[in-house]
Amino acid sequence: DIEIKGAVRSGFENTEIIKESISGQYDLIFKLQEAFKDDLSSLDFYLLRYSEIPVWVFRDNRNQRDRKVIAAIDLSLENTKLGKKLNNEIMTLSVSAADQLNTKVEIFVCWNINYEKFLSENSLLKLNKKSLSDYFGSQENVVSSYAREFQKKYGDNIKLCLKKGSPIDEIPMLMNSNKHDVLVMGAVVSRDVLGFSTENTAEKILKSLSSSVITVKPENYKFHIGR
Repeated sequence: DIEIKGAVRSGFENTEIIKESISGQYDLIFKLQEAFKDDLSSLDFYLLRYSEIPVWVFRDNRNQRDRKVIAAIDLSLENTKLGKKLNNEIMTLSVSAADQLNTKVEIFVCWNINYEKFLSENSLLKLNKKSLSDYFGSQENVVSSYAREFQKKYGDNIKLCLKKGSPIDEIPMLMNSNKHDVLVMGAVVSRDVLGFSTENTAEKILKSLSSSVITVKPENYKFHIGR
C-alpha cells in the first residue's frame, strides 16, 4: 500500500521538497513533468541531482511503441559493496515500476574496452592485428559472462541487452528510438576542486531523454544545503 500525506512549507520550492522528503522519511519523490514542455525543467534537474531518495519524473507519453522499463546498470559498480547496493536498488525499483505499469523489465549494459582505439590505430606500436582481435574478443566474452551472472540474480525472465559504446550516446538512443516507458539509473553528484557541482554522465543522459526517468543515489549520499 502507498501512504499519501500532505505538507506545506515556506521557502524555495526545490530545497523545501528535498528537506520535506528527508524529514518525512519518504521513499520516493514522484513528479509530473511540466505541461507543454519537451525538456526537463530546472526543478526536475535539481531534484534528480540533489535528492537523497529516488526521484521519478513522469512523462505521459501515450505513443510508446515498446512498453518497457529499462534498468541501466554499470557493471563496474559490482566491485564495491556500495556499488552493489546501488545496482540492487536500481533493479528493485525497476521491477516495482514495471509491476505498477504492467510491463516488463530489461537490463541494459553499456561497455567499452579501455584504449581500444589507441591500440588499434597507433601505427608506432606495430601490434599484431589478429592478436588484438583475439584480445578484444576475449574482453567482450568477459563482459558478456559478467553481465549474465548479474542477470541470473534477478531471474532469467528479465531480458539482458549488451551494447558496446558510451552510455551518454547509447541510453538516449535506446529510450528515444523505441519509446520505452521508464529509464531507471544511478545518479552521482560530481564536484570540481572548488566544490561546485559539475555535470556528470547521468545529467548528460537526462538532457537527451524523452521518456520518464527514475534516478537513484548511492547509500552514502547526503543533501547538505540549508538542512
